[in-house]
Amino acid sequence: MKPNDEHFQKLLNRHEELLKAAKITQEKKNNIVNFKKLSWEEPAYKIIEKLSIKAFPGVMDAIVKQVLSIANKPQPELTILSALIGMASAIGGNYKLPGGARLNLYGIGISGTGTGKDKPMLAAVNLAFFAGAEIIGMPGSGAGLEDALSEFGTKLLLNIDEVAHFIAAMNDNKQTHMASLSGNLLKLFTASRGKYITRKLANSSLTEQKTCINPCVSLLGFACPEKLGEAFGRSSNIDDGLVGRFLFALGRTGIKPIRDHGEMRFHGEIKDIGTRINCKHNIAIKFTHEADVKLDHLINYFDNASTSSTNPFAKNLKARSFEKCERVAGVLAVWDCPEQPVIGIEHVVWAQNLVEYSDNAIMEFTANHLHGGQVQADAANVMVIIDKFKSGELKPFKNSQRELLKTPGCYPRTSILKASHLSKKDFDAAVDHLVDLGDVEIGLKDIYGKKFKVIFR
Repeated sequence: MKPNDEHFQKLLNRHEELLKAAKITQEKKNNIVNFKKLSWEEPAYKIIEKLSIKAFPGVMDAIVKQVLSIANKPQPELTILSALIGMASAIGGNYKLPGGARLNLYGIGISGTGTGKDKPMLAAVNLAFFAGAEIIGMPGSGAGLEDALSEFGTKLLLNIDEVAHFIAAMNDNKQTHMASLSGNLLKLFTASRGKYITRKLANSSLTEQKTCINPCVSLLGFACPEKLGEAFGRSSNIDDGLVGRFLFALGRTGIKPIRDHGEMRFHGEIKDIGTRINCKHNIAIKFTHEADVKLDHLINYFDNASTSSTNPFAKNLKARSFEKCERVAGVLAVWDCPEQPVIGIEHVVWAQNLVEYSDNAIMEFTANHLHGGQVQADAANVMVIIDKFKSGELKPFKNSQRELLKTPGCYPRTSILKASHLSKKDFDAAVDHLVDLGDVEIGLKDIYGKKFKVIFR
């Protein structure tokens, strides 16, 4: 839908203020963020509330263009996020910000099944690989993640195809071995500035705990919107701050597939810079005066946004926005000049744009999928009721309904409807949603010569 002229003018005014403060050249004006040339009907770059994203000029732009050129379903936003996470994981602990923090990042791309997530994921893996980072899949536990740090070193990319299952597992009381993983990821995001001390093995002859110096663990995952919304809805990771440490990108829908146009082969300047980065150790990143001034402004800008927000989710998100912004700017600066990286105003402006895009993207997502819609909330309530019938906390009144419960995984639809206090229309919509997610199935079961509608789980 086309925004009103007042909203568009505010965007233009804000953009011009950023360009004036940054003293960016005309060439970079055209490449970094350009609302004037962006048609509201043009699908080239997605608008989410106030901001759009476009690949940063130079290496990232070359990476993104190559990936999009061979993708059968091009996803610009997912590819930009993946390129950024891959670039961060390639850097590892080789470079540091003034406070000692390294540049590891966490990211989640949100897009439906079969919408073209494989090429962006592969781009991040390839970037990390030729720069010497280790790549692993989903850890089996918090202890498993620590073992990976011990075995592979501290330059690690977690590459998780279905991150919604990962988040759900961390919050599943039945999977106690995953309970510590959330805490480990929280610690490792900021532990890159110092030391991370692993657990002490109770059944080991080794008495000393392992100390990892400047561990740099980056994470890139992808998830279907419905599954991620369900995982977040049952998650404590919003309250504990883990979600706030992630960058997010939304995939596009309705992309027409095209044939693959070749393999992904990063070579030339991209591979050369990755190799040069891998040869550096403990390099301090510097700042231009303009970047320093802008970052001083942003730390207060994001803090005010966090403290003034009445939405707990937005509050936690904004509380980590500055930290992510500074790290993103650092990643761009390192790939611009591995030998003497300097964060300039152009890096900071792009990083702010990316972080605000990410914040707006996840807020839009949660409004639609994190029980923002009544159907999702009703579906979650239906699942709770099914669990109560399973545990025996709720019992049907009729003998026929009680007989149905004797079949494992079979629950009487009528009894669940009554316990939910929903209208038939709302209940049917909630059940249909659960069927779409693959959480339940519906069917008929014969009892006493009569067929009853049941829900299988």
